[in-house]
Amino acid sequence: MCQRVIHPVLQHYLRRHGVLVVERLGIALIQPIVQMTGAQAVALYQTPIPPEAYGQVKGCCVRTVGSREMLHLLPPREPAVCTMVLCHRNDTMLNELKAACQRAEHVLRLTLRDPVALLGGGCTETHMAAYISNKGTTEATEAALSLGVSQSQYLLGLNGFCSSLEAVALALVHDGETGLVDLSYAHHWSALQRGDGDEVPATCGCGLVERSARPGLEWTPLNTRYPSRPAPLVVGKATPPQLRVLDSFTAKLNALQVAVEMANLVLDIRYVIQDVN
Repeated sequence: MCQRVIHPVLQHYLRRHGVLVVERLGIALIQPIVQMTGAQAVALYQTPIPPEAYGQVKGCCVRTVGSREMLHLLPPREPAVCTMVLCHRNDTMLNELKAACQRAEHVLRLTLRDPVALLGGGCTETHMAAYISNKGTTEATEAALSLGVSQSQYLLGLNGFCSSLEAVALALVHDGETGLVDLSYAHHWSALQRGDGDEVPATCGCGLVERSARPGLEWTPLNTRYPSRPAPLVVGKATPPQLRVLDSFTAKLNALQVAVEMANLVLDIRYVIQDVN
């Protein structure tokens, strides 16, 4: 394998002696191949190559995906890396699929490095919005004085920040669903629209709150004014484990920090950005 172009005469000579030639190897593939085969990258061929620089593979085969032929290397033992083949008839959709998988891989790496999770399915955002709204409204007078603004200006900024958090949860709503928040625990629910009203699902977005176990729940649409004092959610030890949807704490924290910094930057520039699409 070589990152540069191999002369055709040399390629012909190597193939005659049973050597498989792979040229113009991308830099992004070097590290996975080193991890999988145990080989070492060699910068020059003028010096003798030590035996430990050679890697091992269990085998190799050619995979045909659409109009492309790909070389599939089989690791000799438990692989440190794996191969994911993404296919789509449309190049635009394929690029979006690649970007989504790269983001998912990045979040997985962050989770392995910092194994802390938050409630997923929009429940963290709605719970934060309810808590900040309740806390900020209760302490509005003191907070406005400490910031040097009027109470109405403070509440306007508070409502805007909470609406931004709820908008993140609303982005998960699709296919004609309605985004709801319960008034007891401030968890996010995606309800199906019916002719006779909204059909609330059996569990919230993260799966922690079950509608059957909490018969007194009431809901209201997101991004509306509602009185909320989220109560602590106590789950008994006898409760059977249910499917949970979790988010990476590190990824969520980084996204929130970027959003706040971007909002501050826009306020400093004093320009209004409008989406015309």
